[in-house]
Amino acid sequence: MIIDGKKIAEDIKQELKKEIELMSKELKLVIVQVGDDPASLKFVEKKEEFAKEIGVKTKVFKLSKDISTGKLRKKISEIAHSPVGGKQCFGIIIQLPLPLHINTQYILDSIPTGKDVDVLSKRAMGEFVVSKSKILPPVVGAIKEILSLGGSTAKLTGKNVVVVGAGLLVGKPVAIWLINEGATVSVLGKNTLDLKPFTLMAD
Repeated sequence: MIIDGKKIAEDIKQELKKEIELMSKELKLVIVQVGDDPASLKFVEKKEEFAKEIGVKTKVFKLSKDISTGKLRKKISEIAHSPVGGKQCFGIIIQLPLPLHINTQYILDSIPTGKDVDVLSKRAMGEFVVSKSKILPPVVGAIKEILSLGGSTAKLTGKNVVVVGAGLLVGKPVAIWLINEGATVSVLGKNTLDLKPFTLMAD
């Protein structure tokens, strides 16, 4: 099966644009960026560009790389409860990775659950684990969309699926979703010495 990721992304973009045009309210996405890591800057630019194309306004807060964990959490709380992060703001994103001296999970847990569009706080992830989350982690939404186009979503039950990587952004949420869909899941992390036996068993 050949997957045209660019076409799928463009189709989703156009669909979102139409849905947003039908809404009577303005949508806003807040992005919090700490430091000036080149890769992070590029990712933020891409998010701003995509948001603009579908009719969503963005507000980027750029903070010093030397900010402490406590001050960063306080700042995020201030943003979440300010006019810019209020009713019109549907989502708050913390651009990762954060500087090494910052307690990343503690910061992610400061995002209000209803605005945690990346589903990275403990509470949001907990709701996702028990299938009560109204928001899907982005990577899960992408995989679900790709599988639905191939008519495969309903066929995951009982399948042997291998997930390579157990990271917070990709591996873990994908594995949890697959388990909830009824698949038999093997997660291969950094301590898995030989991937081949597992991948050969995968459907």
